[in-house]
Amino acid sequence: MRPLLVWLREPEVSAWELLAARGAGLDAVLLRRPGASAETMRQGVLCARQAGLAAIVSDRLDVALAMGSACQLRHDSLPPSLARKVAPALPLGASVHDEGQVLSALEAGVDYLVYGHVFATPSKAGLPPRGITALAGIAAMASAPVLAIGGLTPGRVGEVLVAGAVGVVVRSGIRADRAAEDVARLREALDGAPPVPGGQGRNIREVLGCASV
Repeated sequence: MRPLLVWLREPEVSAWELLAARGAGLDAVLLRRPGASAETMRQGVLCARQAGLAAIVSDRLDVALAMGSACQLRHDSLPPSLARKVAPALPLGASVHDEGQVLSALEAGVDYLVYGHVFATPSKAGLPPRGITALAGIAAMASAPVLAIGGLTPGRVGEVLVAGAVGVVVRSGIRADRAAEDVARLREALDGAPPVPGGQGRNIREVLGCASV
């Protein structure tokens, strides 16, 4: 399976910007801005779809349901168990930081996990990274696909794939004004890494509706 590359960014995007990133190898965009209106998030989903990308909505289960998009549950979102009751068929992901959160999310029936932050990152200044060893432990125990997040660069993505992640979520490593350039470097590094193991439940591309190649 080709490793998944997800760009975490604000929902105020343009289809042209995302189209350039898709052409360079981007698979999906995770739309996140605390406090963003439902309409702002909806417009972000529409732009992602116009660019041919899978759209993941952070936190806003209402928008995800209305648009039929995946929803990424944060630590302060509805608990995964309640979200699954509200949205029994919607692709759900959960941000997890320890084994207890992993077990709760899996018991609730989430489709994938996002684990981090793996490496030091400006967005988590002052917080120690969890590291590759912890990521490998989470990937080994999880029955759902695991995406890695936090401080990921072209030189580091191979490590997280070897540890068991099926892809990466990148924020600061993809600059809006140089998205195609940054995505191309990340994609080259991902595709040049060892093959991703296939034992973590459903194919993450199938879950999100991404291209299979």
